[in-house]
Amino acid sequence: MFRIAVCDDSREMTEQMKADILKMPQTSCKVDTYTSGTDLLAGRKTYDLIFLDIDMPGLGGIETARQLRQYDKKVKIVYVTSYREYGAQAFSVHAFSYMVKPVKTEALYHILEEAFEYSREEEIPVRVEFDTLQGSAVLDVKDIFYFEYVSRKIRICIKGGELMMKGRITDILYKMQDYGFEMPHKSYVVNLYHIKSVVGNDIYMTNGDKVMLSQKKAASFRQILCEYIEKQMG
Repeated sequence: MFRIAVCDDSREMTEQMKADILKMPQTSCKVDTYTSGTDLLAGRKTYDLIFLDIDMPGLGGIETARQLRQYDKKVKIVYVTSYREYGAQAFSVHAFSYMVKPVKTEALYHILEEAFEYSREEEIPVRVEFDTLQGSAVLDVKDIFYFEYVSRKIRICIKGGELMMKGRITDILYKMQDYGFEMPHKSYVVNLYHIKSVVGNDIYMTNGDKVMLSQKKAASFRQILCEYIEKQMG
């Protein structure tokens, strides 16, 4: 059962989208509707996919999404808006995609199909093996925040702690680049999936750490990150 929420201050809009979703052939979905970001957040329910209106009175969609991310990192967020320029702001909370009103059924079904496919792929974790100082470690790519070259060793920052290994940081880039990792600085290889924001020459990761962005690599790295986010949004 795929769990979906539709949040828009127009009750007519939420009910129409719910009806269209439930009519989609060969799918099994449970759809909840909300007319405000406050109501959506109040229940702290987890969903696979949320259609979220940006332009709501009170708590707007972008702020609602930021608060959602505090307790649900995995939910796919699709912004529904009347204005295309909100796409860039959607990047800051790792939106899955965004739709422009009026919502067309064909576009809605296209995003749903992408979300279903993406979820199936997520069910098969990508794992990579590393020969660390603590022994052989097989890590889920999504559990790795970044690699840091420090004191002639490589620190692997992962969920729940860190590991140390010997080697060259350039070899790490070569090994991990196909999995969405890039080098923003000669001492770092970061997981683009876990970048929260880039401010000046600082990269803020989803675990709260700050990674350096070299001035020399800044332009190319920002372009790579932008292309990565656009690809994730479909």
